[in-house]
Amino acid sequence: MIGRDGGRRAYVDVEYRAGDTVQEFLLRLATAYPHLSDQLWDHERQELRQPIEVAVNGAVLGIHHWLDSELRVGDAILLVPQYQGG
Repeated sequence: MIGRDGGRRAYVDVEYRAGDTVQEFLLRLATAYPHLSDQLWDHERQELRQPIEVAVNGAVLGIHHWLDSELRVGDAILLVPQYQGG
């Protein structure tokens, strides 16, 4: 949806403001990329959709970080579609 270079992975460098929370950053990113917004947010319930995992510095939200966690200089945010299999 964003930053695709022809491969399977997409990279985008996006600056964030000091003190931004994960949620504030994701909302701003979704505003900049409307196709991402539709996949990332359940606008009716005002929460993340289930099929996308968000990780900050390799830790999935709910382990070491939450939507209200503040970002720090150098933090890396990863958006990964959930998958199931066996």
